[in-house]
Amino acid sequence: MGRFAAVVGISVVGVIVVGEILPLAIGRLWPEWAVWALRDFAFAARALMWPLTKSLTKVGTLFLRARGKSSRGEEAEQRVLDVALEGAKRGLLGTDEVGMIEGVVSLHSRTAAQIMTPRTDIVALETEATVKEALAVFQKCGHSRLPVYKGTLDEIVGVLYAKDLLFYLAQGNSGEERVSELVRKPLFVPETKSVFALLRQMRSERTHIAIVVDEYGGTSGLVTLEDVVEEVVGEIEDEFERAKAEKIKPVGDGVFIVDGRTPLEEIAERIGVNISRNIGVETIGGLVVLKLGRIPKAGERVRTNGVSIEVVEADARRVKRVRLRK
Repeated sequence: MGRFAAVVGISVVGVIVVGEILPLAIGRLWPEWAVWALRDFAFAARALMWPLTKSLTKVGTLFLRARGKSSRGEEAEQRVLDVALEGAKRGLLGTDEVGMIEGVVSLHSRTAAQIMTPRTDIVALETEATVKEALAVFQKCGHSRLPVYKGTLDEIVGVLYAKDLLFYLAQGNSGEERVSELVRKPLFVPETKSVFALLRQMRSERTHIAIVVDEYGGTSGLVTLEDVVEEVVGEIEDEFERAKAEKIKPVGDGVFIVDGRTPLEEIAERIGVNISRNIGVETIGGLVVLKLGRIPKAGERVRTNGVSIEVVEADARRVKRVRLRK
């Protein structure tokens, strides 16, 4: 028994030293040399062991799912984030690079519903609108594409591109024609579609806009290619958006005016306050409505996790702006 224990102990120590500590030390001291020296060996070992590792991976994934634990893919994503954060600590990566890595990793876990422009904020045209009327709407909102609907937003029949409109007018047409003659076929995607899958579909179908629908086929919102790109590189402001007010605007010591549609995650990152977790809403306006149980009026207040939230502006449908005090 003593001999067996000694053999096991020596084996474990040998595996840890040779298989973990030594390779990590060499990789950190001479990273480029280690990559080039072991490249061919790594490729050959991977090809040789692929059938076995593939089978074991499938078995492990099934086991984890049965136990309700995270999949191998989720664990791999976490490892990528850990490596990025370690690189930032060592000065090898900047905050922008780490943010982009986090954005790319999150494309698999975030859904179309989480990044879409909600139905209440959609600017759209009716099928009976004229080309001249559509041109005026484009000039006012600054968008390059607008959904076209028949009757209600639940019946979107196409998407009108500003460039198609301008080309049509440049041909000498009067502008009294209906926009329904110029629309392109819309792309519909479910709320639950991952942002990564959405990006692949938008690329394959060569479209810059998708209509997000709920389980009943009703319109929930819309997503543009810019929305997807912003998940990786951060907020992109065009010449029209620069004129708009900031989502989070400091107005005093620990006091901020916040757009009601601002995600709670963004508030936590920008201001450094974690207002709430796992509450079923994503925006600061949604949090206020949840706390009060109704659409509030200007001047009403709620308090959560030591943060005071006062409604500055609201209408019959949603909270538009709040004053947040840390």
